[in-house]
Amino acid sequence: MDFQTLTEALQARSTGDGSVTLLDAHGGEHSLSYASLCARALRVLHYFQSEGIRQGDELVICVASNLALIDGLWACLLGGIVPVPLATGNSKEHRRKVLSVLTMLRQPCLLTEKRQLERLVESAKELDMALSLASTRTLLIENIAIDQESGVVHHARPDDVAFIQFSSGSTGSPKGAVLTHRNVLSNICGIRDAAKISGRDSVLSWLPLTHDMGMVGFHLLPLVLGIRQIILPTELFARRPRVWLEKASEKRATILGSPNFGYQHYLRALKKSVNPATRALDLSCVRLIFNGAEPISARLCADFVTALAPHGLNAQAVFPVYGLAEATLAVAFPQPGAELAVVHVSRDTLRVGEVAKLTPASSDRTLPLVCVGDPVNGCTLRITDHDGAPLPSGQIGHIQIRGDNVMQGYYGRSALLRDAFSADGWFDTGDLGVYVGGLYIVGRSKDTIIMNGQNIHPHDLEQLCVDIESVEQGKIVCVGIRCNDAATDSVAMFLQHRGSLDSFAPVALQIRAMIAESAGLEVSAVVPIHSLPRTTSGKIQRFVLQENFCSGNYDDTLQTLSALVRTDGSERKLRLSAIETTLRNICESVITGRQIGIHDSLIDSGADSLALVAIHAAIDAYYPQMFEFEDFLDYPTISILAAFFESKLNSAQEQIKSSS
Repeated sequence: MDFQTLTEALQARSTGDGSVTLLDAHGGEHSLSYASLCARALRVLHYFQSEGIRQGDELVICVASNLALIDGLWACLLGGIVPVPLATGNSKEHRRKVLSVLTMLRQPCLLTEKRQLERLVESAKELDMALSLASTRTLLIENIAIDQESGVVHHARPDDVAFIQFSSGSTGSPKGAVLTHRNVLSNICGIRDAAKISGRDSVLSWLPLTHDMGMVGFHLLPLVLGIRQIILPTELFARRPRVWLEKASEKRATILGSPNFGYQHYLRALKKSVNPATRALDLSCVRLIFNGAEPISARLCADFVTALAPHGLNAQAVFPVYGLAEATLAVAFPQPGAELAVVHVSRDTLRVGEVAKLTPASSDRTLPLVCVGDPVNGCTLRITDHDGAPLPSGQIGHIQIRGDNVMQGYYGRSALLRDAFSADGWFDTGDLGVYVGGLYIVGRSKDTIIMNGQNIHPHDLEQLCVDIESVEQGKIVCVGIRCNDAATDSVAMFLQHRGSLDSFAPVALQIRAMIAESAGLEVSAVVPIHSLPRTTSGKIQRFVLQENFCSGNYDDTLQTLSALVRTDGSERKLRLSAIETTLRNICESVITGRQIGIHDSLIDSGADSLALVAIHAAIDAYYPQMFEFEDFLDYPTISILAAFFESKLNSAQEQIKSSS
């Protein structure tokens, strides 16, 4: 591969037979050859240039359509404009991130849709961030004429900035990793070699293109390599998870990918399904399914392979990998086709600098770790102590990386840059690991909880709780809490719960007992929460839970729960509000033949896309222009919907009062 820049790659692949197939939210398809993609991008570039955007300018791309995002991305790359892809989202937090990024950029430009712009303007007023939009040059997708003439190509150099990849905000305010053409192409070469990708491969993904795994691994990589790619909308997978492997079977895709929560989402849908069409799946074509979550769940990998083995999935297809946006994407891969390598270590030896003590899998205090292999070409890693001194194999420490794939720095964050890089150029990933014939991820150093001098990793306690019958993987989160200048951390467990507090009380007691017995730790609080805060890429936002807890947001709930426990959990019936009653009647008129609980997920209650459209239309008749179809992802239950509508109605009433 002789390309020096992504621009060269697109122009070269325009003469081949590679293509991208884009599915829409309803399953429709739109296929583009790479030649057509290049031609479209050149015409979009002409529009950008006619609007005064020049080489070196930064353009935030915030659009719902994958096709529009790809058009904008490649138009920027061809014109030397720096693209900043950001997820749209439907929540206030998503829009806060977009506005925060606009505030950070030197001369911000924004490419978006009219409806999204209206939402951003509304949020900017609510969040007192109107200045970030007022100083932004805004372009609308609706104004682009795709049949116009081509723009003027800028011939980039390898060390020019290709794009800025902002983090999802899982650990605080978003940080923008500045990536050059050299960074991206180096990592694509490393991935190609490590995963043994060839012209016979094709990739399929539902991951958002605003996320490093979706963008680099499942769009830029196949294009640079000239192979076929199929992209599903993330919202389609959220509503109909089974479409992921149905399309993989239909399109004969060889490479897939998903974080842990995607595997879990698919397995839940598969378990609930009674549709015999599943038996028609033929997954013998699938060579690799990347699992990029960290740390990776060995149990979940095994459950996934077992469930799909009858449909031809190879037992060695699950491919646990390690990477991060600051490394462009990939850091370490195992050997393709190798057995899943799992070691069990003592929970008592998880401190930095200690030797990870191997224990039998049957031990009471063991932690399973999955091997993610060795560094990809172009990247090196080391394990260090707190002072950055390298540690020998077998000792737990901080994972540091160096190589052509590692970012140039964080956008406008010189202080962060100084903290992240050592004097000799090693980048601290913020992760803890151990190298024993391969890399094993122990956890995030910043998420580590310290109690009684012991390092506790949240995922360890979360995994213990999954053994409780009513606790699902991915629905429980452990957070270290230190409020009001407390001297030590305490442990709080947050469980996604859709029922009443009465039904939650015994589960809370089980969680406390499990952790006390298995880990010897006291849990200070077990908090029921309707939905866990996640980034657009699905990572849990632990810092949001920490802030909400210390701000007292859960105090009333915990007091009520405490009272329920003291009275031995005597049953109390929840009174439905008028809004809840209306919403439930609407839902049950569409989803006939069953009762819908106010905490039941509408998406998981037999409501397919057509049913959700019917429910949305009926809701809109009662509450005009208050609810978008896409909001079902953020407000999936009657209870959450009712609270959302109540908030909107109260806000409207306040505005009426203030204007009268």
